[in-house]
Amino acid sequence: MKVLFLDVDDCLNCWETKDVILTPDGTPSWIPGRFPEVAWRGLDEFRVEFIRNIVRKTGCKIVLSTSWRLDDVATEYLKKRLGKDIAEHIIGATVDHNGNEPRAVEIEEWIEKHPEVTKFVILDNTEWDDLERFGRSFVQTVTHKGMTEEHMKRIIEILGEE
Repeated sequence: MKVLFLDVDDCLNCWETKDVILTPDGTPSWIPGRFPEVAWRGLDEFRVEFIRNIVRKTGCKIVLSTSWRLDDVATEYLKKRLGKDIAEHIIGATVDHNGNEPRAVEIEEWIEKHPEVTKFVILDNTEWDDLERFGRSFVQTVTHKGMTEEHMKRIIEILGEE
């Protein structure tokens, strides 16, 4: 099984993203614990399309490693924007250690529990969570700039087309 570990902020959006996540009643969804309150940045459609292309070409599954996995409104928004056919490829999320372990450990734990994983890619902007240890399987975006077409092509190359 091929897996894409997906971070969202600074991958599927950037600082210039105008979209914000709205709750079902149409009000902004606020990031918990942020003062002053800040609404969750939404998604850039062309970057969402990059993920759709990756899934369609590689047949990979998606595991959420993003902080969005901890917020039901954000997770549902992501699934809605991906579309039902792609959202069905989301098979889970990494365990949250409340910041006590780096994201790399959370991903390693997920992989260890799923021996059916044959190839994986981690898409993330994080510079401090020791993700470099995954070598070629770590595709790093530039913080505040988001995912590019080159990132998409690299992920498809690593996972391999069906």
